[in-house]
This record gives sequence, C-alpha cells and structure tokens, in this order.
Amino acid sequence: MALYKHQAEQTLRESEERYRLLVELSPEAIIVQRDDKIVFANYAAAILFGAASAETLLGLAVADFVHPGHHENFRAHERHLRGNQQSALKAEKFVRLDGQVRDVEVVMASVTYGGKLATQILTRDITERRRAEEQLLHDAFHDSLTGLPNRALFIDHLKLAVNHCRRRKGYLFAVLFIDLDRFKVINDSLGHMVGDELLIAISTGLRYVSETETQSPD
Repeated sequence: MALYKHQAEQTLRESEERYRLLVELSPEAIIVQRDDKIVFANYAAAILFGAASAETLLGLAVADFVHPGHHENFRAHERHLRGNQQSALKAEKFVRLDGQVRDVEVVMASVTYGGKLATQILTRDITERRRAEEQLLHDAFHDSLTGLPNRALFIDHLKLAVNHCRRRKGYLFAVLFIDLDRFKVINDSLGHMVGDELLIAISTGLRYVSETETQSPD
C-alpha cells in the first residue's frame, strides 16, 4: 500500500513537472490573474509585453496593457467569463511597455491557483499575420506601381454609388475618365522605366488633388 502511494505521488509530481514545463516554455503567452493582479506569467508573456522578465509583470493587471480603444471589449470579455468556464477566442489590441501596439487573440478560462479562483489568459500575437492579411487585401485592390485603387476597387465603389443613388432621391455622382495621349510613344522612345516614372508622377498629382479637394472646407 505504501509502495502504491509512493508511486502515485511520484506520478503526480512528474505530471505536474511536465505541465509546468509546457506552460513555461509555451510559445503562447500564458498569464494567471487573481483579484485583477498578475500572479503568474511565462517567458512568452514577458516577450509579448516587452518586459525584461516574467517577474516584472507580477502585480500588474492585464487591463493595464489593453489599448484604450479596446478597454470596453476586454471588460466585456472578462464579464462573460464569470458565468462560464471558458470564453470564446477574441481579437484585442495590447500596448507593450515600450509603447508598441500588438494585435492579439485572447482566450480566458476560470482556474484555481493557490487555492483561490483565478483567470488564466492565453494570448497569441497575431500582429504579423494581421499585417500580411492587410497587405494582401491592399494589393488586391491597388495598382502595384502607383498605389492607386485598381479597376476591381473602382467597380466595387461604382456599384456602391449606383445603389446609393437608387435609394436616395436627388443623390448624384460623376465618373471622370482620364486618358494619357501618346503614352505608348513615351514607352517606345524613352523606355518603360521612364514611362513608369511618368505614371508615378501623374498618380502623385492626382492623389494630391483628390486629397486637397476632400479636405477643402467648401
């Protein structure tokens, strides 16, 4: 009986050690918060928040790192957890100690830590993924040379304008067509590089005029 008890205790210690290592070495930021104070943070959490070490985060609150524009979303996330064992995955924005803003995904779970009810917060940094998605979306609707909206975005906005015109009596819009006469001559005589430079210069002028008109108080 004593041998069985010793083996059970050893198995439990080994299991706890494996879990501790998994948490501490996890690439995901793992934080335990109790009474609105961080009582545990792994190495990945220190990296996420720009802290010198995990211990630096102890005593702080995760809410302190939430971007001002996301405070209400984060509090709603916390309130939702009170009646549930685990919350759904949510997108948030955190502000690091050095002021960098990071896009993150957060999931929370109710746990017992030190014999008291606590919240375990798992956070994944998705900043680079979000930037890549935004770049892909931008590239899909903008010309790679000039950076101006391309035909796909023009057609999309044109459809919106037409639908808006149908819904609102008296709403008017215009489509302006601009053509570059004898542009082929420039490409053939001076080369495509010069032609590209001309297109960039013209697009810069069009963008400036458009932005100036948009900002005009009249």
